[in-house]
Formats: sequence, structure tokens, C-alpha cells
Amino acid sequence: MQLIPCYSTAIGTFIFDSRLGLLDDPPRDEPERFVKATQDFLHYTQELRSGPPFYKIMETPAWKGFCKASDFLIEAGKKYVEEKEKQLSERAAKEVDIPDKRGSLLEHMFTKGELAPEEIIIQATELLMGEWILRPKRVNGLCTFWQKHPDIQQKLYSEIASVLNADEPVTADQLVESSISESMSKRSYKIVPFYICKTIESLSKDLVLGGYLVPAGTIVQMNLYIQGRSELYFKNATQFQPERWLRDAGKHFHPFASLPFGFGPRMCPGMDGK
Repeated sequence: MQLIPCYSTAIGTFIFDSRLGLLDDPPRDEPERFVKATQDFLHYTQELRSGPPFYKIMETPAWKGFCKASDFLIEAGKKYVEEKEKQLSERAAKEVDIPDKRGSLLEHMFTKGELAPEEIIIQATELLMGEWILRPKRVNGLCTFWQKHPDIQQKLYSEIASVLNADEPVTADQLVESSISESMSKRSYKIVPFYICKTIESLSKDLVLGGYLVPAGTIVQMNLYIQGRSELYFKNATQFQPERWLRDAGKHFHPFASLPFGFGPRMCPGMDGK
């Protein structure tokens, strides 16, 4: 989890336009507690989802742990958001304008005025949680696949070397050209997804699955781990073959065969751009 401090700097700058302190020496206490609360939140969420729903009739240890982590995360997120809101108010009062500087995500949210303060807090907190915990896991997974497949690693290196110029800064257009890198990410999601199961919104109508009638209103979970490794959807499913995801590979897969980021309005905001 040593990648978390690095990502905290990046995501903190993106959301709040400031460093959050995990790279300080010594690290700040609150960001470390935020990371621990995020880990607890994900752990207890999975325990509550997969275990008997005793928490509906009594306060189980898992439910108490979930509530404690949730309360801390919301309060911490609220603090970050309020600090940024105060900065924006002070800037507006002084009529300070920074035309050449791209604002943070929070600044964009406040400027657009489409979300209530409570919604902004939840959005920013969810994004911060996801980036701090899930993004390092993704990078760790990719590095593991590179180490196990030196031939693919060499292809990636050759592509990067052909696209990037050592004397110039990296641009978004150059990253889009890195097709092998994108395909490696897609394949790693299929073999080792962020979540074992992904919760789908409750059914809007009755549905028959495998001969069983599932009534409307039922919350459904999709097992990403099994689907991503299923020969029913992917040939040689457990083999790391990122080239199968190249746009010109001529292969077509059902768009719903694997949905690591979900689908629809509640799709994960961290999904890679196309």
C-alpha cells in the first residue's frame, strides 16, 4: 500500500487543489485515519453484503464498524469541502481571478451550482476513497502482470518510447495513442477485478434468471471474478492477452460480459476515458 501516499498527492490536487499530507514527514494524522476508515468501510461493506442480514434486526459488530467508518469519512470529507468553499469565498470577496490556472474538481462543482453542498461532500468523498484504495491496487496488479510477461512488458516499453519524447512533457493525446497500455488495463480488470462482486441497482421489473423468477425491487450482485474468467464469454479467459482488446483486433465481446465500473447513471466516475 506504499502507492497510497503518492496517489493521495495526485487526487488531493485534482479534487481540492492541495496536498493532503500523506507524503509529509511525518505524515499528517487525519489522512492516515481516512485511509484506515476507507479500508474498514470496504471490509464491512463486503461482510454485510455476503453474510446473513442480522444487522437489520440488531447492531452487529460489522454494522457498528460500517457506521463508524462511514461517519468518519463523511465528516472528514465535509471538512475538506468546507475548507475549499471558504477559500473560494475569500477569493470571490477579494475579486481575485486566476484565468490561466485550471481549477480543482471542487471549484468546478461549486461554480456550476448544480449540486447541493451535501451532494458535493458525498461526491468528493467517494472519489477520494476510490482513488486512495482502488487505484493503487490497479497499479499493483498491472505491475504483477508486467513482471510475469516480459514479452508484453517489452511491447509496452517500445510503444511508449515511440510515442513519448524525453525532452517534452507528456500530453493527453500521447496517452490516447498508447493502445497497448489501455488494452493491458482492460485485461487486468477481467482477470483481477477491483471487486469480487459488483452491486447492480434493484430490478425495476420482474426478471427470470436461470429459470428462477427474481421479483422487482430485488438488489442483484454480479460476480465480476467469475465472469471475467469465464470461457463462455472469453476464449482462454485466464490467459493474459491484452492484444485481444485492441480496437483493430477484429474481436467482439458482449458489452455486458464484464462491467467492472458498473453501467448507467451510477457508473463509477473513475472509469478510464476512451
